[in-house]
Amino acid sequence: MLYFALSVIRIYLIIYIPVFLLNIISIDRGQLAFVQVFVYIVMFSGPVLGYLFDRYSKNKRAIIFSSSILFLASFLLSVFGVRNLGIFGIFLAINLLSHEIVKVGVSKMIIDHSKSESVKDGNLAAIKM
Repeated sequence: MLYFALSVIRIYLIIYIPVFLLNIISIDRGQLAFVQVFVYIVMFSGPVLGYLFDRYSKNKRAIIFSSSILFLASFLLSVFGVRNLGIFGIFLAINLLSHEIVKVGVSKMIIDHSKSESVKDGNLAAIKM
């Protein structure tokens, strides 16, 4: 259920909002492109977050819970701050970063709780879908 909610919010923020900003509000394309480049850089942080999560995290559940709260709060703030492009970009980057933290943390916990290699392989395939 958590992955479904994360995916729906991500589709809304990455696909619908830029189209809304360009076509309905008619924001400058250069500003929107800058915000999108900044946001897509955050999306490539998954491998680094995975390494840091494996290496340094002691309380994985607390990190996932706090990132989920940050994810929902930044989603609401980015939706309501859509008129100001700078605020929208900042909260969208925070939203995507917390999304990656939740995704990496839950994936790590699922793999850690798998009993055999075949179950791990099946879980990895399900996570990547």
